[in-house]
Amino acid sequence: MFGVYFAKAVQQSMKNNCFACQKAFGLDFALGTPGIFVFMEKTLLREFGKIDKIEHDFTDAAKKVITITPTSALENAQAYYIECGEVEDAFGNTGVVTSSTFTTIAAATPSVTITAPVGGETYYAGQNVTITWTSANVTTVNVEAWAPNNDVYGWIPMGTGVPAADGHLDFTIPANADYGTGYMVRVSDADDANYNSTSGAFTVYGVATSLTDLKTRFVANDIVNISAEIFVNCVATSKSLYAQDADAGINIYDSNTKLTTVYAQYDGITGLTGKLSPYSGMLEIVPVADPGAPTSSGNSINPVTLTTAQLNSDHEKYESMIVKIAGVTFADAGGTFASKGSYNITDGAGTAV
Repeated sequence: MFGVYFAKAVQQSMKNNCFACQKAFGLDFALGTPGIFVFMEKTLLREFGKIDKIEHDFTDAAKKVITITPTSALENAQAYYIECGEVEDAFGNTGVVTSSTFTTIAAATPSVTITAPVGGETYYAGQNVTITWTSANVTTVNVEAWAPNNDVYGWIPMGTGVPAADGHLDFTIPANADYGTGYMVRVSDADDANYNSTSGAFTVYGVATSLTDLKTRFVANDIVNISAEIFVNCVATSKSLYAQDADAGINIYDSNTKLTTVYAQYDGITGLTGKLSPYSGMLEIVPVADPGAPTSSGNSINPVTLTTAQLNSDHEKYESMIVKIAGVTFADAGGTFASKGSYNITDGAGTAV
């Protein structure tokens, strides 16, 4: 019988002899198959418990492996101490206490590396994108986006508990995503977020479904795609067009000469992308790319009928649109218009410029 002192536990395949056990019994007794042993941490020499007086018949070949059930796992990359106490044979002969040390292997370090996006890309709200990564020693990952909400950035979950071995996550950018140049994606080990990889910054253009949507959700300097068709109501110059839909209008000012297509009055334009810019109180969109050939032509635009009072009370609503004011008196009728200037009109409801 003998005692074994222990602290923590690990499953080990021990190739050396069983210390005092072999000497006491004079048997070729080796722990040659995996067994679970309980040990003492060498550096601290803390005794977490012991097993006393184990009776074992070593004449039985099937019993040459002693299994001790652990109470907890050993630490990685740690030296440990195991002791086999005095052994007494059937004749009362006692062996000596024998001990040994071993060091556990280092833990396999988790790693995650994002491979797309890498930074510098440009996407559109509503676009399908694929996030890709490589990983090692990781079971599942969490995927997050660094995205703005009313210009305040924060981490937003995209996928939780995704199998790391998949190596990708298909994701649709929300259709109402804000414009921003600081978007990022982070992929983290779901078991330990300290192991993660973050992409470089990329850009998402906002998408407006109408000119009213554009004016409601976006602000100056945002780059926005107008997914709906808008109609040219006036070609002012080679660089300045006015366009509208059923409810709102906007000035298209091609200051950077991005428009390679020549548009005529009543042409339809779909997919115009540009930067919003205020100019003398009027909202402009400055194209960043040519949207291509007109998607329709020869369209009819029905003017919105207003009174001067309605126009004065909400003039920005009708900015850049064709409007009609009935019963107008125009004091300067018959004269020659100056190249610049303002002229008053009146109706029964008031006066407008």
